[in-house]
Amino acid sequence: MELALFYYTLLMLLVSILVAAVCLSSYLVSRKKTMLFLSVAFAFYFFDISLYFKTSSSFAQAGMRSPPDILSSARLPRC
Repeated sequence: MELALFYYTLLMLLVSILVAAVCLSSYLVSRKKTMLFLSVAFAFYFFDISLYFKTSSSFAQAGMRSPPDILSSARLPRC
């Protein structure tokens, strides 16, 4: 069941970024502000879904390594 959820989430990522691209191209053709806002909304939805992979164990179950956490690996300068 978790493997099905993993692939379903990947499909939703693909669909949301494709819809964002179509809305952006529609905005460039028609100059309707609504299409620009929809494009931004679907892009944010894409990033919202992608946060699932940061906290889930789907990487381990699919045999992939989890990406390193950017914020925890960043070194801050000492004052």
